[in-house]
Amino acid sequence: MTLARFEMTVKSADGVDDNDQVWFPKWLRRYAMTFPKGLTDELAVNRDTTLRFSRSLLESGAPAWQRWQAVRSLECYRNLVLGRAEPDLSSVIAKLAQLGKQERNLDLHIPPTEEELAAIRGKMDSAEPALIQTMRGGHACIALFNGDGKGVRPVGEAIHGTRGIK
Repeated sequence: MTLARFEMTVKSADGVDDNDQVWFPKWLRRYAMTFPKGLTDELAVNRDTTLRFSRSLLESGAPAWQRWQAVRSLECYRNLVLGRAEPDLSSVIAKLAQLGKQERNLDLHIPPTEEELAAIRGKMDSAEPALIQTMRGGHACIALFNGDGKGVRPVGEAIHGTRGIK
């Protein structure tokens, strides 16, 4: 499975910062889902599929800095897992960097601000189920239902109970 290989390789690769080590595998997984057997087979990385993926992110409302990071993850996968330098994605990356800097008014290597993270999570809606609210709050990637069947609590609380360990 090339996704698992990429996750292991990117965590130990020199020159890949901590933020990219977290997000590159997520972007690659999303890219893989655009292929029928993408979660198990080697992924094709070419200019057409890269542009199609970037456009699909644009259509779903992803800002340019996220698309920049997503395309960089494909480039990283191409280099580390496929062991190739082609296709050259530098012009796509440069254009997304330019657009991202205009949108953010910040260097793209600076991690996202709280406001940007809030925009990614979406607006909190008290009418949504508690599980969705917990996920949007960024408190846990996974939440578990409480024993009452109504509420949820972050995994740390669910596992460690009331001992205060999170």
